[in-house]
Amino acid sequence: WGYVAGLDAFCGLLYAMGASYPASGFMGVTTFVQSSWERLLDLPYDDEVKLMGATLGVHLAIFWPMAIGFALLDFFHPKLLAPFKIQDGVRMPVSKYVKCGLLGLFNQGLTGCALYGIGKYLFPYTSPQGLSRELPSFMEFAIQMACCAVYSEIWFYFGHRMMHASSF
Repeated sequence: WGYVAGLDAFCGLLYAMGASYPASGFMGVTTFVQSSWERLLDLPYDDEVKLMGATLGVHLAIFWPMAIGFALLDFFHPKLLAPFKIQDGVRMPVSKYVKCGLLGLFNQGLTGCALYGIGKYLFPYTSPQGLSRELPSFMEFAIQMACCAVYSEIWFYFGHRMMHASSF
């Protein structure tokens, strides 16, 4: 499956750069994403609710499986991964995992409120036409994701550093 996914990704990159592209799983994913987006737009909610739901939904679908997966790896500490553990010999009690999970849920609730506010009060000025039915091209999406990743890493680094430097 890894080979097929890699081939699809490579063909998708060629397609984004203008090469002709045969029908494959990449096109199926594109069709699925576009139809899912259109179904979201057809829901009987205001744009701010749709924006909040889509943004938070994608985040949650990525964040929680990864967080739970890494927590399980940390909790069960398989010997195969022991050489890669930075804090050797440190074990967290279950209560800390629960506290961390609850804090994550609380923070994501705050994020949802912030997203709703952005959708309600800022989005109408930045996108007066509302949510577009047409999604960006693969290349535009890839460029925007790369820029967001760089911005996010810089923001996270300095925010994390500030938290360690501050007693607050």
